[in-house]
Amino acid sequence: MKNDIFNFDRWSKYLVADLHNAYVNYGLSLLLMSLMGVFACFIERVFDLVLELDCGGLGIFSRCAIMGACLIIVLMTVGKKCYGLVSDRRGGTNFVMLPASALEKTLSMLFVCCIAVPVAYLTISLSADAVVCAIDSSCGDTIIYTLTNAWKSFSEWSAENPQFFMDGYVNIADELAGMQSLVTPLLYIDDVLAVVLCFLLGALVFKTGKISKTIGCLILLSIAASMIVSPIAAHYLPRVSDEAARNFISGLLSHAALWDTLNDTIVNLILCTVIYFRVKTIKH
Repeated sequence: MKNDIFNFDRWSKYLVADLHNAYVNYGLSLLLMSLMGVFACFIERVFDLVLELDCGGLGIFSRCAIMGACLIIVLMTVGKKCYGLVSDRRGGTNFVMLPASALEKTLSMLFVCCIAVPVAYLTISLSADAVVCAIDSSCGDTIIYTLTNAWKSFSEWSAENPQFFMDGYVNIADELAGMQSLVTPLLYIDDVLAVVLCFLLGALVFKTGKISKTIGCLILLSIAASMIVSPIAAHYLPRVSDEAARNFISGLLSHAALWDTLNDTIVNLILCTVIYFRVKTIKH
């Protein structure tokens, strides 16, 4: 008897077809966004030649800002581009008729949006940046070198600028350890997944204005959370002693990466569950 919930052979075939559809629907946009840093460096060099300037190549901060902005755009739009038609009557009917279970469709969605597209973007973007830096040495270090050495750079900076830390209120060693853990690039993988999942869910739920309505919902959720938490904090914080507050902040800072990962993991699991039930309940 065939397993109607999950069959690996059936899912692998469906995933290959889903990846092909993602390539057709989003491949060109992804390539253009990945090469935006190269375009910016080229335009900057053209202005240097035309205006007879000698500004050097585009700096690391500018290239990181361009890459980060384009990454956010990719994360926000991939769900709409690849699966936006699911909420449409005709597209939803075709989606329901596909020979795969709801779990297989959900896992395929998550693989395409959370793994395949971000990895492809980062691979192309970082490789292109490395080529640009190899051709034009005035650009300085590559983005991947800067990111992999972020912890070392922050350690050197913090040793030279101790005035930026809350020494005297909490243990400066705890604060420094927490801040150093937060500059690890791999720590933000779960944040990337959270952004993708939010906008993928918006693409599956809303028929029009998928991105704008998702942003609006996130703003409303933030306002609602603030309205709930603020009165509670205002009621209990004055009753907390300074010693208890110091211990709490020191513990929070010394385990900042752990708390961040735990919080993001819970949120991502909830989003994945909601996406699965949304896929399961599509009835066009």
